[in-house]
Amino acid sequence: MDKKIFDKLIKDIDRSELEKLIYKMMQLSNQAEQTFLDYCQENISSEHKNLVIERQIKIQWNNAYDIISDDNRYGGCSDSDEADVIYEVEALTELVEENTVSWVCRKEILDEMLEQIAYDNSGFVDFLVETAIKFCHIKEEKIYLVDSLSKIGSSYYKSVAASMYKELGMDSRYVEARKANLIYGSDYIELSYYYKKRNQNDLALKVVLDGLNNCDGRLDKIYHYLFQAYEGENNETALWELYQTALKKNRNLDTITELMYGYYKNQHDYDKQKEMLLCMVRCCKREQAMTWYKKCVEELNESDLRIKELEVLSIIKKVNLSTYLDICLEKGNRAEVLEQIQNNRFSLSWNNIDGGHKYSKILAQSHPNEILTLYWKEANDFIRLGKDKNYNHAVSVLKEIQTIMKKSKQTDIWNKQFNELKEHN
Repeated sequence: MDKKIFDKLIKDIDRSELEKLIYKMMQLSNQAEQTFLDYCQENISSEHKNLVIERQIKIQWNNAYDIISDDNRYGGCSDSDEADVIYEVEALTELVEENTVSWVCRKEILDEMLEQIAYDNSGFVDFLVETAIKFCHIKEEKIYLVDSLSKIGSSYYKSVAASMYKELGMDSRYVEARKANLIYGSDYIELSYYYKKRNQNDLALKVVLDGLNNCDGRLDKIYHYLFQAYEGENNETALWELYQTALKKNRNLDTITELMYGYYKNQHDYDKQKEMLLCMVRCCKREQAMTWYKKCVEELNESDLRIKELEVLSIIKKVNLSTYLDICLEKGNRAEVLEQIQNNRFSLSWNNIDGGHKYSKILAQSHPNEILTLYWKEANDFIRLGKDKNYNHAVSVLKEIQTIMKKSKQTDIWNKQFNELKEHN
């Protein structure tokens, strides 16, 4: 409809009827309401501007709410829906931060945010919690949010609520919330620090000891805390008892064993240092096996190294076979490396002990025939699998075979075997 026709049609409509018409159009179309609000934002008096702002906030939240609610129901949404939620929520948060929006309006949206946070099945939970915090300006509003978070959501957000109680200076509520949500080692440690700052050291230590016996997950932080406490008191008996407890639990032994190793090293207690060093080889993470082997070589005296090295290598062989083979190569024990890759080689696996032919390329110089046997089998196995990536791998292996056979003056044999392979396939 052009402007002239529009002007003629509304010429005889009185104001009250025109208002009804505009209102009805707004009820039928979100876009029409948005256009009306945009107009009001530019033209309405400052006295009523907050009405426009609050309505705008509610519209944007409703747009986001529908997607978040579906996301919670189905456990996911599209990238475009995620972008829409972020856009709408960031826009309404900006309006809340830049304008004086009533608590009635903010609370209405905040309650719906908390409802969606409680479902805890969408990808927006962190985002909503961050937004909810921005919605609360004064202490009473923040208390309302914290009280709500402490009753809903995952243990993580209950932990967030506990921290917020502390920030608000509500110590008793903080302790109550923290005690009700002691799950992981970090939860016990945080509560112990609270007591420690108030010079309640006995209570702080008791909390961490409770964590040692009751917490879920890793014990690293618990071990570090108790170790520092006992070391500070120079209480070797307590340190040894802590280590024995860790052995019984068989959790994160590498952490406590390394702490004990460092303690005895600093005390210049060679026998205990040696004991912990050998224990570290057994319990270290597989990627650290070489580091602890080198420490054994550096720190054990000549007699102990001669007695213990075979034991250490046997342990490393079980912990990390690749590290064991690296050590064998350093020692010039190529026969052992060859035996291991012959016994542990799975040619159809892309992740075998000789991945990328790390060891066989080195051994090809001293044991060409043995390596050629492995390579021919690997090439044939991958050809049988079919598909381009397997054929490409087979070709790369055949090129290595050709290089080895030419160097060992077996060109005629190469030509014969390669032709046979082509005919067979």
